[in-house]
Amino acid sequence: MLHLQGHVPGVQVQSRRQPRPPMPAPMLPPMLTTARLCSWQAALFAGRRHMRILTGALRTPANGPMCVVSGPAGRERVHFEAPAAERLAPELAHFCAWMQGEEKPGTPAPVRRALLAPVLAAGLAHLWFVVLHPFEDGNGRISRALAGRVLAEGALAGSGLDGDHSVRSDRMCGAAPEYACLSAQILREQADYYAMLEKTDRGSLDVTPWLCWFAGCSRRALIQAGCALGKLQSRLRVWQRARACGMTARQSRVLERLAGDSRGDFRQDFTGKLTCKKYAKLAKCSEEDAAADLRQLVDAGVFVQVLQGREPHYVLRDPDQECQTTSRHTT
Repeated sequence: MLHLQGHVPGVQVQSRRQPRPPMPAPMLPPMLTTARLCSWQAALFAGRRHMRILTGALRTPANGPMCVVSGPAGRERVHFEAPAAERLAPELAHFCAWMQGEEKPGTPAPVRRALLAPVLAAGLAHLWFVVLHPFEDGNGRISRALAGRVLAEGALAGSGLDGDHSVRSDRMCGAAPEYACLSAQILREQADYYAMLEKTDRGSLDVTPWLCWFAGCSRRALIQAGCALGKLQSRLRVWQRARACGMTARQSRVLERLAGDSRGDFRQDFTGKLTCKKYAKLAKCSEEDAAADLRQLVDAGVFVQVLQGREPHYVLRDPDQECQTTSRHTT
């Protein structure tokens, strides 16, 4: 209700609108320390007592140098050798201080944490931790978690990656950075990932090629996230249209096999084309009932009948394609 006092003589009406509560301040991540990193590594292997791995502590000199080796016995190839265990404590303390923006005096400006774009800081944090290799196992997973932490902090501050040199990730591909899974993208590019790590470690320690690759990987992760969100929105629009026509439980079961459930859980176990006979088997009904269900779904705009081959089949109507076609006609 509007506040009319001063506008209509003799009328005093108080507004029912309550003042909007202030937005809560963003939660800052906890301080990164060696103890916290050790707790992360212990959590990775919680409950796996059969694995003879030192957990919750830095590796020790007892097992010798930490190396990544491949190949048969006698013809091993050393891909990577980590720093000696005696150096880990001060080196990891230096790393944690850099992550908190507490660099040592005299740190060059190009590598100061506060002056770096989030994607570059994430790439350096990832590489730095992998090179240190402070634990007997779990170093790669923790390094990717650290990179995600840095990118999340950048998203919280409203910055990130866009284009080749500029920094803006919240506008890229229509996907917010917090929805991008960097670990999943690195898994897709696992061969290139390991090759780039080995090349950087065994070379002149010029991190520019690594950062270029990491920035590209981050961008591709955002593109994948944008595609996944677009697919989810498209499937949810299919369900909205289907519910509007008053679906039966039988129709809902079949639609779940094609479009996933209404929560966006996609089950890719349906292969081939949806025909009337296949619908009848999925819905466990007669072919006459299947034909009636399909006609209703076609009339409601959920399915499109394709007259191709000896028997017509049915496909989901793409809401995105329909919107694009409508916009072209209106313009």
